Amino acid sequence: MPQISFRHDSILLVICFLSLGPIAQQHLLEAQGPSDGLTTLLDAHKAQNSNRPARGYQPRGCGFDMNRNGIFGEPEDCMVCDGATTDPDFDGVNEDLIYVDCTNGANTLDCGSPSNPCRTIQWAWDSRGDGPDDGSEDIICFRGSCTTVEFYSPDNSGVPGYYTVPASGSQVRAWRYPKNPTMLVGWDFDGDGEYPPEDRDDQSLLDGTGLERAFRLDSDTDYLEMGHFSVRNYGRFTPGADDTGFLRFGPTFGPQEYQYFHDLELLQINMDRETTSRVTMISLFPTVAIPQWIQFANWYAPDNGQWFARGSGYDDPPDFGPFRFTNITRTSHSCDFSDCGSSAGSTLFKLWGYLSGVEILDSVWDANPRAWEPKVQGGPSGSSFVTAAHCSQDWMVRNNEVIDFKNALIVQGYADGFCNFPAARPTDEVYFDGNIVRNTFEPWLYGDHGVRIEDGGTRAGEVIGNVYITNNFLSSSTGWEMAIWSNPGHDSIPPTGTITITNNTLYGNVNRYGTIVIGNVEGPERVFPHQNYLIENNIFGGYISTDNGEKDLNFHTTIGPSNFHSERNVFGPEGEFVWNGGPRTGLGLWRSLSGGDAGSLLCEPSFVDKNSGNFHLTAGDSCARNRGLDPLAWLALDLDGEPRQALGPTDIGADELQNELFANGFEAGNTLLWSSTVP
Repeated sequence: MPQISFRHDSILLVICFLSLGPIAQQHLLEAQGPSDGLTTLLDAHKAQNSNRPARGYQPRGCGFDMNRNGIFGEPEDCMVCDGATTDPDFDGVNEDLIYVDCTNGANTLDCGSPSNPCRTIQWAWDSRGDGPDDGSEDIICFRGSCTTVEFYSPDNSGVPGYYTVPASGSQVRAWRYPKNPTMLVGWDFDGDGEYPPEDRDDQSLLDGTGLERAFRLDSDTDYLEMGHFSVRNYGRFTPGADDTGFLRFGPTFGPQEYQYFHDLELLQINMDRETTSRVTMISLFPTVAIPQWIQFANWYAPDNGQWFARGSGYDDPPDFGPFRFTNITRTSHSCDFSDCGSSAGSTLFKLWGYLSGVEILDSVWDANPRAWEPKVQGGPSGSSFVTAAHCSQDWMVRNNEVIDFKNALIVQGYADGFCNFPAARPTDEVYFDGNIVRNTFEPWLYGDHGVRIEDGGTRAGEVIGNVYITNNFLSSSTGWEMAIWSNPGHDSIPPTGTITITNNTLYGNVNRYGTIVIGNVEGPERVFPHQNYLIENNIFGGYISTDNGEKDLNFHTTIGPSNFHSERNVFGPEGEFVWNGGPRTGLGLWRSLSGGDAGSLLCEPSFVDKNSGNFHLTAGDSCARNRGLDPLAWLALDLDGEPRQALGPTDIGADELQNELFANGFEAGNTLLWSSTVP
């Protein structure tokens, strides 16, 4: 019979931690930068036990899918570059496997076997690879400490063809992977089925000390896969260089399709660098190329300076994308303010132009501002996570942990000189769902917002469309100007999209304007302010009255939107309201003026541990539990991927407390976990 037992989190976590190897332990301890190890372990354990995928880099010895069945890391997937297997995908065709030893190899006309390896990756791809015409792909297997030529690019594509893996977890689309790609792979020299960087018995390193960028994919490099190696120092010791990092796409005209980059350790890329347009880990300024179906998965990137991914599509069709960034752990370390002034920042994503289908999923992004000296005062340029910029569409930012950034999400409808021509189109269908956004960095001053939705321009397409802010924990233990600021007006036409803000937990002292702010609190309104708002099932809280007794604001609107639907929210009792730029009011007058919130409440929810940023509801909460409206169709799952109630009222906020017969901690309201063991 199954044996039912309980165990305490701390004991379990210590046992699990000690069972890991030293590299995996280090990844866990560094995953959240300045956080202590126990907090990191608790967060990692909780992510593993929710229905959402675990966040961040996942240490694994093998991440290939050589049999193309959509299951990664099976034993039969892990025979590529093992020095013996000649048909590692078992399709009946022997691949062109070319081995490189950057320490002991030699570049000759017949090099490339495990016993006679070439010396450099460039020679192997250029002189020993023969391209896909023979029906077999070139696979470069390398070991040792190697370098690449500046902006190096493979000469050949893989064999045309892709296979499709259905969406799962946080993903929103089935993904196309290259079926028989040309590959660059760390050599499994000891043949144990495990690869660098986790298998430290084997070293496969690209050392970019003194070099600007590792790869510019500027030839016809469709059907490409790179995986299981380390990259170090590109762009770090290159003062004055303005195009540095790991990858750049272009400039060859036409699609660059089906590329997959996974299981990479990227160390000190662009570390100590200032804000410059093309100082970015991934550069998507491809000149005339059209990158499509590009995935970046399972990367560990400590001490990464400046941009992570930046670039633009064109001012008209065709679209770039889709792109998927998933299971990445990235900590920032850019140039200090004392050296770089206003250019001392760490901004991660900014993409614009005709570009659509961006997925940023299941990752840990740590601004790490205590380890360096960013610009702290002024607008949002100091340190931002995602900017979904003008003309881009179809964004899904889901299940990320975003630590100590000045801004988590910026949505732009317009920027002068960029995609503002007659073909300009709305920035549309931007989803920010199920993320944990936490700020604990006191020095951020002005421009510190959880979400900022900006205004548009003058042409019809220079405008914000639909934006969805759902299921998030947005909190600041040091206070902020605004949790969400929405000001997406236009000067020529009324915007037609809807700003949806539902099932969020917004917690933090407001030190300037309000928790949710609608309209321009810092200047004149656009001719046509955005009028369509759906705001439901949110928790507002964490307020602290100022020295003069003035209360924080739950809502602050400088306009009176004509299509304003706000209902079943939990407001902090210490908060007030401003409608249409008028005087401060209580909830009663707010209801009368706004026409909303008839069923909303003034109360303080009971959270598991608000001081550490755990805003899950406790079983004993009587404020937000079972008080919400039925969820919208796409909100059937909460922040943890757990189902909202199908029968009866749902909970307000990002968390839906699960009603289970044997719930964890049910007997004493503690952290004890049930487990099932089958002998």
